[in-house]
Amino acid sequence: MIFTIVSDNAAVEEVVAGKDGVLETIRPGAVLIDSSTISPVVSRKLACHIAGKGARMLDAPVTGSKHGAEKGELTFMIGGEREVLDRMMDVFKVLGKKHIYCGENGKGLAAKLSMNAILATTVAIFAEGFVAATKAGVNPQVLLEIMQASLARSAIVDFKAPFVFRGDFVPYFPLQLMHKDLELAMEAGYAQNFPMPVTAAVKEVFGAARAQGKGDLDYVGVIAYFEEIAGVKVRA
Repeated sequence: MIFTIVSDNAAVEEVVAGKDGVLETIRPGAVLIDSSTISPVVSRKLACHIAGKGARMLDAPVTGSKHGAEKGELTFMIGGEREVLDRMMDVFKVLGKKHIYCGENGKGLAAKLSMNAILATTVAIFAEGFVAATKAGVNPQVLLEIMQASLARSAIVDFKAPFVFRGDFVPYFPLQLMHKDLELAMEAGYAQNFPMPVTAAVKEVFGAARAQGKGDLDYVGVIAYFEEIAGVKVRA
């Protein structure tokens, strides 16, 4: 078994198909588990190359960020042959608490990119809405209490709001990586002739925040982009 997790398409292609890469050494019957968040198209291409060596590949991106990794509570979204996943289940049980089979190669990544588009959109509208309320003179903690008592309640807002209120943007998942994932989600949509206008708008917001030098902040740090525009800070 070989396990890889790197930052982007180019890095995975280098690790797998580059000089001295996995393709040069992998043996028939072996399994490559790649937990990088990359393009499903690129991942399927690499899976074909791996299959040509008599081996198999699973795309297995994760969710849970630093918090989940530290507690061994990561969730894996897995694409590939079910029989291969079953064979590797003892490995996955060591790495995380939940393992969700999504279908053939590339579908674990398709699920991860869709989920991150939803997360990023939720965080972006949380940021915009809370800055707007703060600009209008509403205490942000009061707005959070209102949200938590309504159908607008969100688990990610419940988790991230306390960090925002104390100005703590130490990255659990960096903003620049979320921006990258939004680009990948849109590329995947275009590959299926499916436009993603909401994701496109959110990607531009994250791109603007990254251009302001906020790429190394946690992705909830996108709120700092709105704070600068409004001239207020959402703090307790």
